[in-house]
Amino acid sequence: MVIIWKAVHIQHVHANTDSIMKPVNDEAARGQWEQCRELVSDAVCTRSPVARVVRAGLDVRHEDREIQESVLQEAILHELPLLQRGLALLAVSGAVAPLLGLLGTVTGMIETFRIITLHGTGDPKLMSGGISEALVTTEVGLAIAIPVMLAHTWLKRRVDHVIGDMEEQAVHLVNTIERQQEEPGRD
Repeated sequence: MVIIWKAVHIQHVHANTDSIMKPVNDEAARGQWEQCRELVSDAVCTRSPVARVVRAGLDVRHEDREIQESVLQEAILHELPLLQRGLALLAVSGAVAPLLGLLGTVTGMIETFRIITLHGTGDPKLMSGGISEALVTTEVGLAIAIPVMLAHTWLKRRVDHVIGDMEEQAVHLVNTIERQQEEPGRD
């Protein structure tokens, strides 16, 4: 469930970035800051971490570049926990599943040796239950861990891509603001 939820969430966040930022960047290039503010304040945009970062930058566009960059970096840092939510659970699940399988292997082998101690090695059917437990738990642990670790890696790369989008848009905004301030007669 976590994998599906996170995949849908990241896809939604990423899909909106280009459609939101193209008109914002166009308006920013023309120095239309109020229109930019309206675009990133739209109801759809309020769910976009990239739009929230850009909105924070627009709020400080009259400040020095250093302050703008600091505010944008703070806004990005604020968005990180929301984007990374659920990834730690997947990482832990992927790491713990084989350990639980190994625990089952050990308990299965302990049971097998207990039966050998009580009844000897004469009847293989008595030993098969412990050996079966050992093999099944190892299999289940690996069957869980492998897809979870693959999903975690894929989702982490998607989150990193969104973070890269936020950083790219932040730098683009600061550069656009600086260009606009350098032009005479523009705010």
